[in-house]
Amino acid sequence: GVQSGKFSQALLGNVTTITKYYMVDPWKHLKEWNKPSNFDDAKQNEIHAEAMAAVAQYKSKTIVLRGTTLEMKEQVRDDSLDFLYIDGDHTAHGVVIDMLHWALRKSKTGSIVGGDDYIENPNIHGTRYESSAVVQTLQVFSKLLRFKVFKLPNRQFAFVRPPVTKQLFERLNMTLIEKEVHRLLSVYDD
Repeated sequence: GVQSGKFSQALLGNVTTITKYYMVDPWKHLKEWNKPSNFDDAKQNEIHAEAMAAVAQYKSKTIVLRGTTLEMKEQVRDDSLDFLYIDGDHTAHGVVIDMLHWALRKSKTGSIVGGDDYIENPNIHGTRYESSAVVQTLQVFSKLLRFKVFKLPNRQFAFVRPPVTKQLFERLNMTLIEKEVHRLLSVYDD
């Protein structure tokens, strides 16, 4: 993801055709988010400074949006992204938000959407933290919208963004999708 800037630096350094690169990350402590990388604000500010240093040479093509994906969604035009890489909130709620507001809205039909932490076991960080639900959420969306998710090396995934009509998009119900994801996650409950 963009949090440390290392992935962004590698992508910008190797894909010279990128003309505009959005970095979306809160870089702040989130009270309601129980995940291992939810550091205090002081540490988040250090990480943000490191990320900015990592991409400093690409400043002319980098747009930094400091906030959650939900907070920043209006900063990017719908149907404008040729490529979207998601490595954000891996909870069921977070992945649903990223799918509905970014993958299916901000990316263009036919573009590549990729991401991280495509791991079957939702307790990747142990039971102390909220479950990760990337695989389960993508299973629900791929079934609803009839697209194939490709499992890639190093816990990565990719899919081709399917066409989504306004009518279909309006029928996608966040609550029902999350209920189905939680049903899939229940297999891992003790």
